[in-house]
Amino acid sequence: MKTKYQTLYDTMRTRIESGFYPRGGKLPGQNALAAECGVSPITTKRVLNDLEAAGYILRRPRSGSYVRGELRILREITIHIGRTIENPSAWLGDFWRGVERSAAELGIPVRISRELPEADPLHGLILIGAEASDVKLLKQTGIPHVAAITPAPFAACRASVDYSAVTKALVEAMRHAGCRNLCFLGNLQHAVHRMAAHAFRRTDSGPVHSINDRNAGRIAEKLLNSENPPDGVIVMGAFLPFCLFPLLMEHPAVKLGVYTESPAVLNLHRYAFLAHYELEELGRITFRLLHDTALKKNEAGELRCPPFEILPPDSRR
Repeated sequence: MKTKYQTLYDTMRTRIESGFYPRGGKLPGQNALAAECGVSPITTKRVLNDLEAAGYILRRPRSGSYVRGELRILREITIHIGRTIENPSAWLGDFWRGVERSAAELGIPVRISRELPEADPLHGLILIGAEASDVKLLKQTGIPHVAAITPAPFAACRASVDYSAVTKALVEAMRHAGCRNLCFLGNLQHAVHRMAAHAFRRTDSGPVHSINDRNAGRIAEKLLNSENPPDGVIVMGAFLPFCLFPLLMEHPAVKLGVYTESPAVLNLHRYAFLAHYELEELGRITFRLLHDTALKKNEAGELRCPPFEILPPDSRR
């Protein structure tokens, strides 16, 4: 049997979630609630305090209690990094910042972990590099979760850059500028690079070459000095464009296309076609998707992507 405290807490929470008490609206006072529900003012005070701690209301001294304009459904968020993801600190910062800043508006702490947390319906999870077994476990426990950045066809909802659309638009812009023999360079050991490479292959524009920061210069130099050199090179990654930039400057006829996997890549705007999107914006979108998942407001299979644009060389933002 529920206690009077639990009954009142559940009643108040249901009224807030259903809109009986509108967002931003003022709640009945502590004594009025006690009289209406047949409990003591001590019980109503405890309920209101706990509703505030759970993110449903704000209590203002000498003013009263108000329903939050945006409900804090989650108590904590973990960004879970899968075992297959290497060196996440090198490229996760902007994405994490977008999640953290959005969560901070509702007072929700965010942490990054390689381990799955214990089952808790108030603990939201953002999965990067998730495995099917992890998602299956989370579905069984009912923990709100979404996948982000990397492929996860087994996840119910996902947020990611639309590399297919981005790559297609980048290729079309470079073709319009006269490129007829394109190639793609990226580190195919990384899932995101593979996503972009797969999208490039679908454009039927040229070969894909796997490189890393150690062999990038050697492979690119061999390509540029071959019998059929490319007249356009698309480079994926936050650091690889800078590894290749000095070499490409020795071949001014070769056009360069890059993805803004890091804000630093914007420094190449005078010389390169920029597929411009923001991973921080992707972080904000991912937070909103997770929040809607916790509220059960989104549809299964939903994919949300940040906007993008293709900026030709010498563009000013």
